[in-house]
Amino acid sequence: MLLEIITFILSLIVVFSLYVRNKYNYWKSRGIVSVPGKFPFGSLKPCLLLQQNVSDTLAEMYRKYEGKKYVGFYGPLDAFLLIRDPEMIRIILSKEFTSFHDQAFTSSRSVDPLLAYNPFGCRGYDVWKNARGVLSPALTISKLKLMVNDFVNAAENLNKYIGTKIGEPLEMKAVTSKYLADAVVSAAYGVESDSFFSSSPPFHTKGDLFVDNNEANYAAMSALFMPIVGKLFRWRTLSKSLESKFIDLSNTGSEHRKKNKISRPDVLQHLINLNDKAIQENRKPFSELLMAVYTVAIYGDGVDTTGLMGEGVFYFLAKESEVQEKLRQEILNVVQDLKDLDLDKLNSIEYLDMIISEALRLHSPIGILGRTCTKTVKIDDLMIYEGTKVFIPIYAIHMDEKYYPEPEKFIPERFSKENRNDIHKFTFLPFGEGPRMCMGFRMAQIEMKVALVAILLKYRMRLAKSAPNHLEKDTSSIFLTTAKGNIDVIFTPL
Repeated sequence: MLLEIITFILSLIVVFSLYVRNKYNYWKSRGIVSVPGKFPFGSLKPCLLLQQNVSDTLAEMYRKYEGKKYVGFYGPLDAFLLIRDPEMIRIILSKEFTSFHDQAFTSSRSVDPLLAYNPFGCRGYDVWKNARGVLSPALTISKLKLMVNDFVNAAENLNKYIGTKIGEPLEMKAVTSKYLADAVVSAAYGVESDSFFSSSPPFHTKGDLFVDNNEANYAAMSALFMPIVGKLFRWRTLSKSLESKFIDLSNTGSEHRKKNKISRPDVLQHLINLNDKAIQENRKPFSELLMAVYTVAIYGDGVDTTGLMGEGVFYFLAKESEVQEKLRQEILNVVQDLKDLDLDKLNSIEYLDMIISEALRLHSPIGILGRTCTKTVKIDDLMIYEGTKVFIPIYAIHMDEKYYPEPEKFIPERFSKENRNDIHKFTFLPFGEGPRMCMGFRMAQIEMKVALVAILLKYRMRLAKSAPNHLEKDTSSIFLTTAKGNIDVIFTPL
C-alpha cells in the first residue's frame, strides 16, 4: 500500500513537471518571442513576491523588447501576452471589443462580491452591459453639472481646513482623501460629511475601500495571474466591513427618503427609482448586496482612484511654481469667487485640463490594463485564442520617449489643443479606452478641478522639505499606483 501511494505521488510530480515544462514552452512552440519563465513565478517574480509594482515588472519587459508589437510571458501556470503596439491596443480595446469584453481580473462572486459584480470587475458581456447600464444614467453630463455645487461645498471646507494649518506641512494623500469622501458622499448619496472637523465622519478613512495591503496585493495578483490560488485562500480586495457599510447606507438612505418624501437627483435616488420601477413591473429589485455594489462603485471611482490621481496633481503643481502661477491666472480669467463656479466655466480652463492630463501620464492610478480573450480572433499575424489574457502596459507606454519626448519631465503643454492631435489616442490610457473605459473618469476630473480652483484662488503651495525629490511608487501597493512617502505641501495665503 505504501509503495502504491509513493508511486502515485511520484506520478503526480512527473505529470505536473511535464505540464509546467510544456506550458513554459508555449510561446516558443508558436514562434513568438517571449520572456523566459521559471516555476513557480513564471516571468513575474518581482511582483508576485510583492517586491515591485506590477506596472514596473511589465515596463521592464516592454523596454527589453523594443520593436516588437507583442511579447509572450508567463505566470506560475499560464501563458500571457504583453501588447506593445498602439494600433493593436486600439483593436483589442475598441474594434474587437466583443472578443475581449472581459477583464483579466478574475474575481470570485462568493469571495469578493463587491468587485465581482462591479462594472470594473464583472465578467460576461451581458452581465457587464447590465451593470454599466445601471450606473451610466447616473453619471451623465447633466447629472454631473448638478454635483458641482456639492463639490464646491466640500472644497470650501477643504480651504477652511488649510487655513488652520498655514505654514505647516500638510500630507496631501490624507487631505485629498477627506475632501473627496465629503464630496462624493454628499453629491452621490446625499449624506452630509465633515471629514476635516468632525470627530466621527462616516467615510473619510483612506483604506476603507480595501482590506489590509498584503491581502489586497495577494488578491490582486492572484486575480490577474493565478485565479485558482485566490479562490483557494479566499483572498479579497474589498473589505467585508465596506460591504456592510454600504448596505446600511442604501437601506437607511432609502427608508429616510421614502418616509420623508425626499427626492434628490443623485446616484442613490437613481437606484431607488430603478428598484421602485422593478417592483411596479413585477420584476426582482436589486438585492442589498447589489445596492452595495453599485454605491461602492461610485465611491471607488470618486474617492480612492481620484485620490491616487490627486497625488500626482498636487505634487507636480507644488513643485512647479511657474506652472502653478500660470494656472492661477487662467483661473482668475474665468472665475474670481468659488461660488460662481459651474461645469461650463470649469471646462473652459484649458490649462487645468493640460495639467491634469500630464499628471495622469506620469502617475496613472492603475499602470496596466488586462483583458481576457472571449472569442478566438486574429489580429495582424497573431492568432489569440479564447481564454488568453492580454496585458497593456499603461505606465511603460506613458514613459516611452517615442510617444512623449523627455518622458520624465512634467510638461503640461504636451496636451495643449495644438499638440493633443499629435498624440495617438491609445498611447494615453489613464482611464482605459473603448466601451469598458472607466465610468467615473469625468466625475473624477471634475472633483479634482474644483479642489484645485478652490485652493489656487486662496493659496500658494510648495513642497515641504520632507516631500520626496522624485515621485516614486510605493511597493506596498502592487496593483494600484500610490506614491512612496508623504506628499507634504506647505500653503501660504495669497
